[in-house]
Amino acid sequence: MELILHHKSLGMVFEVRCLHIPVSDRTPFGGLLQIVDESVKYEHALSPKRPIFVIGDSLGGCLAISVAAHNPKIDLVLILINPGTSFAKTPVQAILPLLDLVPSNLSVTQIHSLRYLIGRFLLTF
Repeated sequence: MELILHHKSLGMVFEVRCLHIPVSDRTPFGGLLQIVDESVKYEHALSPKRPIFVIGDSLGGCLAISVAAHNPKIDLVLILINPGTSFAKTPVQAILPLLDLVPSNLSVTQIHSLRYLIGRFLLTF
């Protein structure tokens, strides 16, 4: 969501493409990686001598790193904001299997409540 604040000014210099993942989207990481990978390859085919800037926040940072690893011959400039690269070392990893039990039709308010409860759990962990 932070990119939306800068979309207009960045658009004066760059051609901006945005991947927004809705809260209800359950696409696995591999599927998201395929979407971004295809977009990068398409943009590279249009302008093979021009670098592609990929900005990734949190999970997007992990996607950006993975796309770069899959495309070593494409000139990618990665801008990573709080990439979730050390997620496996956090206490959240222990309760992650429980999130599969959460119904996919929860409202955004309920999702934020769940995030609060997870945060409370981590404070007492």
